[in-house]
Amino acid sequence: MNRLGHLERVVALAASQLLGRLLKRILAMTVAAIFLLGVLYELSAAGTLQLSVLYGPVCARLIVAAVYAVIVLCTLGILLATRAKAPVSNEPNPLGPRTDKRIAMLVESILLGYAMARKPR
Repeated sequence: MNRLGHLERVVALAASQLLGRLLKRILAMTVAAIFLLGVLYELSAAGTLQLSVLYGPVCARLIVAAVYAVIVLCTLGILLATRAKAPVSNEPNPLGPRTDKRIAMLVESILLGYAMARKPR
């Protein structure tokens, strides 16, 4: 078997392992999210029952809704506070053209190395 075939097998094996791990993590997070929703529902129901004894059914539901609203507003505030900021200046990035040239040189060197490796000696 030539080197290129071996390299393709290694890359395919690495990609399948990474994809497998990623799929397992996604499945575990999905199951955890489903159970978290169940916990949230049960806690809301228990809290509503207890509050309805103290304040009545309408006020109990309003209190639970207000708690959810505060949680959502806090989450949105955190997301807005931690979002990526746009650059302040309108000047073009001085490293832009250089970065493009560096990437082009890197791609060219990879292609040249690949072509040299394929040539028979």
